[in-house]
Amino acid sequence: MKANAVLLLVAVGFTVATATAVRADPPADAKKVLTELDKDVKAIEAKARKELLERQEKAVKQLEGLQAGYAKAGKKDEAEAVGGAIKQLKEENAILALGASVLADPGNLAGYRGKDNEVFYFRVVGATDGQVWGSDVYTDDSHLATAAVHAGLVKSGETAIVKLTVLPGQASYTGGTANGVTTDGWDQWDGSFKLEAVKAEKK
Repeated sequence: MKANAVLLLVAVGFTVATATAVRADPPADAKKVLTELDKDVKAIEAKARKELLERQEKAVKQLEGLQAGYAKAGKKDEAEAVGGAIKQLKEENAILALGASVLADPGNLAGYRGKDNEVFYFRVVGATDGQVWGSDVYTDDSHLATAAVHAGLVKSGETAIVKLTVLPGQASYTGGTANGVTTDGWDQWDGSFKLEAVKAEKK
């Protein structure tokens, strides 16, 4: 969503500034400037996050009104489609409230190896044709969108946001069949991940 893109741009800008700052130990007056920048960036991020949450909450209420109208008119498919959009917005609100962002599907998690116990949120389109190793805990080279279907978090062809925790390598992985996806077993591997549903905040 555009909202996440805005936060990402702010975060990237801050990361660049920080990376530049740590190349050498700056003098006291330069440190003061960087400290002020850090304070300003945090304030901007907090304000942007608050505004985005308010806007998305407004959109949820508008969509709930539309959904009720479709349901009353007997338009079941339209009501379900709007319900799916509401669910995603509520999930994104919950993630945004945590100060996190929804990331694009990276395919697999090999690039996240070593970030043990860190939590990430990815938007995936469920698939059944990717190769996956493990059950509950998957090897980090497993196809994320297919693992998400196996874990029961999304159906093939549907879009969902999943919560992913990076885990260290396991001594072994057990394959199995679930939700129309069969995964393979494997021996020792250097990186893993587990998946969970995103729980939207109830008000």
